[in-house]
Amino acid sequence: MNRLLKNSITLKIISIMLAVLLWFIVNPFEEKVLTVPLKVINENTLNDKGIVLKNKNYLRSIAITISGSKEKIKNISASDFEVMLDFSRIQSASEKSLTVDTPVYLGTEKLSLKDLEIKPKAIAVDLGKIEENPFYVQVETTGKLKENYEIISKSAIPHTISLQGLDSLINSVAAVKVYVDVSKLDRNITVKKECRVYNKKGEEIPELSRKLYADVKLEVAKRVPVIPIIKGIPAKNYIGGDSNVKPGDVLITGLPEDLAGINSLETMPIDIENANKTISTASLVKLPEGIRLVNASREVAVNVAIEQLVQKSFVIKKEDIKLMNTEIDNSLKYEIQTLELKVEIKGSKKDLETLETENFMTSVDVAGKGPGTYQLPLKIGLPDSVKLIGEYSIDIKVDTR
Repeated sequence: MNRLLKNSITLKIISIMLAVLLWFIVNPFEEKVLTVPLKVINENTLNDKGIVLKNKNYLRSIAITISGSKEKIKNISASDFEVMLDFSRIQSASEKSLTVDTPVYLGTEKLSLKDLEIKPKAIAVDLGKIEENPFYVQVETTGKLKENYEIISKSAIPHTISLQGLDSLINSVAAVKVYVDVSKLDRNITVKKECRVYNKKGEEIPELSRKLYADVKLEVAKRVPVIPIIKGIPAKNYIGGDSNVKPGDVLITGLPEDLAGINSLETMPIDIENANKTISTASLVKLPEGIRLVNASREVAVNVAIEQLVQKSFVIKKEDIKLMNTEIDNSLKYEIQTLELKVEIKGSKKDLETLETENFMTSVDVAGKGPGTYQLPLKIGLPDSVKLIGEYSIDIKVDTR
């Protein structure tokens, strides 16, 4: 032992070990865990790269473990560190994490990186790619226009609207629509309306519908029939039958107050004087001032049927004849002696086929007739479309009661 102690090198080593042991006894080695908030920078650079951060609630702090003597680390706090999370390092939407920058120590104690341990070293991020696609603005109408009015044109300005967002969201878009109520509408309008964005299931996507507007222009027209105007009388024993126009109706536009007063349009007159066959011809539609046709020509095709009159016999029975102007005091008795009478009527085949004796109004005027037997003219009331051929009379006997 004496020799060992006499050896200066050995003595020095022992002294150092004892000093270190004593230092650790006086200043024990410890660890301290600090929660340090992250300083987020350059998050806005993601938009410039077409990237969007989907998880806005990502981890905003890390744990820093400090190793050292109690005396050395006791006054170190979280505020002595600055740790950056720099989003400019993100280059692709496929990245899943962002590495935390090396902590910067701002305190006065002497610390080295080997004295520090950080967890986690990277922050999980959920990124998505930003897409921007244009969509045609579809104009939809609700309600019912004023009677006989139709929409002939509808458009939106802008015609297309660009939507920007996550690629998954933009890819789910099926339509951009704007709705206009046209109840009782009878004139052109331009209105500003909010657009709505719908997915492929027909559900609205509220986050894309915000602050989207379009000016909607609607043009309307009124549909009215075209009436053929016929003049003249067909040849003898002929009659003008049904007439028609092609097209039978047209759309017209003009000032609302002018359209309100128009319920039909007429053709220029079609002359059927002395005609003995059906007439097919072209004619022009007469247009009031300020009224225009929509996608149609003024020229229309008119067909007027000219039919030869036919003759048909009908039998009138005495019970079908009405006596007019009989004595009101009931002092006379009247008896029709003619049991039945055949009459000839001329008209179109169609009219005669539908004509029945029940449609006739037959009567005899017995005003001023006293007792005796008389032959009196028979009055027959017929529709205007047919004519009675010849004159007819019946025998009536008048007696006192």
